Amino acid sequence: MKHPLQKLLILAFCSLFLSSCGFQALYSLDKEPLPPIFIEPIPEQDGQFMHIELSYLLNSQTSEQLSDYTLKIELASVSSSLSGHPSGDGGVWWQIETIAKIILLNNHKTIDNPLTDNKKPVLQKNFLERGGFPVGHAPAAYHAGKYEAKQQVIQQLARDIRSEITLYFFKNPPQKS
Repeated sequence: MKHPLQKLLILAFCSLFLSSCGFQALYSLDKEPLPPIFIEPIPEQDGQFMHIELSYLLNSQTSEQLSDYTLKIELASVSSSLSGHPSGDGGVWWQIETIAKIILLNNHKTIDNPLTDNKKPVLQKNFLERGGFPVGHAPAAYHAGKYEAKQQVIQQLARDIRSEITLYFFKNPPQKS
């Protein structure tokens, strides 16, 4: 058994080593924040929930004129189907799949013609997220389970989209004007 002082010295050494090697987390708080992103409205209830989640995660702008980028999202498909429970216990499981297509557009005007609205796509990607819930016998429990599972799928999609956008700006830092 190690002495508590040894654990403390090892922890201090690791902290000093990591700080001197240039290690920095991708979502570090002292990095530049994401540039202003306007999220276009997304139809349907699931789209509204996705818009709210992404607005929070991306700290988005409410005005397209104040933003450097515009994010377009299509929730291409939301499907639900019955299947066997993933644990294999013979229970019934309702599976939900949501597909999202994103296009991130650069809102900067071109130098050639600053009056035209030339939004240039800089990132396009499709996302698929799956989730589900066990089917019970009570209708109220079924509807509550389905609603909660759909929200969890959309929240995970929003986090995946935020990660992809953050990675894009990490690899392609926006130009300072």
